[in-house]
Amino acid sequence: GHLFVENNIQKKKVAVPSNQIGLQNIMIKYKLLAHSPVTIHYDEQKFLVGVPLLDPTTEVTIRQDP
Repeated sequence: GHLFVENNIQKKKVAVPSNQIGLQNIMIKYKLLAHSPVTIHYDEQKFLVGVPLLDPTTEVTIRQDP
């Protein structure tokens, strides 16, 4: 029930500015949609992220306040 993506750690020699919200944003959205946590594992050699597969029959309603 998860999709996993794994990458090798490749440290940058020069720091690149980042607001660090990309992965946090994914985690928040999956918590709201699937009520399942995103799996994150990393060590000195690899970085692994697992996201729950969403049930295509689940209806999601987005409410916008005027």
